[in-house]
Amino acid sequence: MRNIFLIIFMALALSACVSGKRITQQQIDQIKVGETTEADVAAMLGKPMSYQVESDGARSVAWAWSYVAFGGVRSGSEVLTVTFGPDGKATKYGVAKYNSPNFGFR
Repeated sequence: MRNIFLIIFMALALSACVSGKRITQQQIDQIKVGETTEADVAAMLGKPMSYQVESDGARSVAWAWSYVAFGGVRSGSEVLTVTFGPDGKATKYGVAKYNSPNFGFR
């Protein structure tokens, strides 16, 4: 019985919470300015987290991935933002990475 509790505790201790779909460098490399459309990126990464429409008709669309390790030991997120011109093709893109301080159990 003690072994079962130990196994359950270890499984929980090694688990993490993840939100969104992880964005890989290989996926980012597939985005080509002047060629890639919003539908292309959505097919690759799924539904975007948010979007903003500019006055000139351009759209800034963001996809995000975040994680928190058990106990909050490590956490972070990545946000890929792609701007699409009025013609629907990518005009620029960038990735922002955020890492939180280690506040959890050690």
